[in-house]
Amino acid sequence: MAMQIVPLGLVATVTAGTPVPVSPALVALFPDPKSDVNHNVHSILFVADPANTGKVYIGVKGMNKGTRAGVLMPLAVPTTNLIPTFSVSLTMGANGVSLDDFYIDSDTSGQGALVSVLIA
Repeated sequence: MAMQIVPLGLVATVTAGTPVPVSPALVALFPDPKSDVNHNVHSILFVADPANTGKVYIGVKGMNKGTRAGVLMPLAVPTTNLIPTFSVSLTMGANGVSLDDFYIDSDTSGQGALVSVLIA
C-alpha cells in the first residue's frame, strides 16, 4: 500500500494558553464519515510557522505550557537560519499514531505550527 503525505496546513491557537487539538485539521480534509480515513497516521511532523513571534508548544490533552505539564516539545521562535521542528512516527505498524493525542498551544494568539502527516 502506498503512503500518502497530507499537509494539514497551519494549526494555530485562537487564544494563547488554550490548547487546540490537531485532529480537526485532518477531519476538515476528509469530511465524509464513510471515508476509511480516521485520526490515525503513520507519522506526524510539526514545523514552527516562520511568522511566529513566540514559542509554540506541542503536547497532549490537558497540557499546560506554564507548568510544562503534558508538553512534549516547545518549538522556539523561528530565525533566518533555523525553523524548529518536531516529529513522531511509529515505524512498526501502519497508522499507529493517533492525532487525537496531539494539541498545540502558543505564547501568542493566532500562532502555531504547520502540520503534515503520513498516512499508510
